[in-house]
Amino acid sequence: MPLIARGDKTADVTCDHGNPMPSIPTPCGTPSKQKSDLCSPNVFVEGVGVVRNGDAMVSHPTFVCAPHAPICDTYSPNVFANGKEIGRLGDTYAGPGTHVISDVAQSTVTAN
Repeated sequence: MPLIARGDKTADVTCDHGNPMPSIPTPCGTPSKQKSDLCSPNVFVEGVGVVRNGDAMVSHPTFVCAPHAPICDTYSPNVFANGKEIGRLGDTYAGPGTHVISDVAQSTVTAN
């Protein structure tokens, strides 16, 4: 079972927006590590709120350098916090591009 993701800038999110115009190099299209952000206000793992379906990660630039803060869009099918499914290691935030929860900074609590 995957480890549960925590919010409040504790989980790493690996982002790759790609560059739709490779002839025009842009630092905004470079893969980067960002952080989780919004989370449950009262369901905690090791003292930090858990990421849930619909919680946004930190705002960051895309390949066109316009900032965005995608929401968690893959999650546990049957473990909930505050009526929302919880996010786990390997789950994703919505596009454009890919945003994968790649490190949850805890090693004790898992969820289906």
